[in-house]
Amino acid sequence: MAWKTAVLLLWLSYLSSAAEIRGLNPKHKVSYNPERDFTCLDGSATLPFSLVNDDYCDCKDGSDEPGTAACATGHFYCPNKGFSPFEIQSSRVNDGVCDCCDGADEYDSRAQCTDMCAELGRKAETEKQKQQVLQDSGYKLRLDYARRGAQKKQESHVRADALRLELEALGREVEALKQAKESAEGPEKAAKEEHRKLWEEELKRRNETARRAEAQAAFNELDSNSDGHVSVAELQARSELDEDGDGAVGDSEALAYLDQEQAHGDKEEDDDGDDDDDDDDD
Repeated sequence: MAWKTAVLLLWLSYLSSAAEIRGLNPKHKVSYNPERDFTCLDGSATLPFSLVNDDYCDCKDGSDEPGTAACATGHFYCPNKGFSPFEIQSSRVNDGVCDCCDGADEYDSRAQCTDMCAELGRKAETEKQKQQVLQDSGYKLRLDYARRGAQKKQESHVRADALRLELEALGREVEALKQAKESAEGPEKAAKEEHRKLWEEELKRRNETARRAEAQAAFNELDSNSDGHVSVAELQARSELDEDGDGAVGDSEALAYLDQEQAHGDKEEDDDGDDDDDDDDD
């Protein structure tokens, strides 16, 4: 038990000695043991511990002079109790300018440094609290926006569903009206179609009557003796039938005209027969 106590006391003594090394960053304490030689942190040299902070740079990385300005590559640790600790370049140690808020870097200069760490700490804490309040307010605001957004989204879905149902109902109503319209227009369309057919037939009948009247008038004009027949002599009396322009209607011209009229008459009889057949079909 005694030996454990001795080891503990030795370790506490080591920590106390390491803590007294000026400018040393606590994270490097394990490398600074006053009971043995010091090895540069970069491994560039090993030297007696008495040469640490002797104001002469022995290590290339300046690790043997954490508390002096001897090494251009070294760093000085500002404890800044009550505020935030940080490191500065070793060249700024004892340069007459207070870089550490507790003035630890100007321990051997004429600079009159006031310990501002507690005040800076209070200001930092106040600012931190303000930032926390802002963050909390922003978080609450984001939650409120999110809640409102979700609510509006839900309302939009509800409105969309209602509109969809309304559109479907209107579609069914339109379809019903369309079918009712078609049902109502069916008889009307049939009546119009029947009227159209009757009117076309009437026009055809009227045209046929007029055509026959014109033909009868032309026949009566040619039948000068009104015996019901057109003779060659009656045709030869019509100078407008002189097709060859010799001043007289020859027998051949008269016969040709008669043949033409006969053929026309036969065609009319055929047309009349077809009309009769259509009437019979109806």
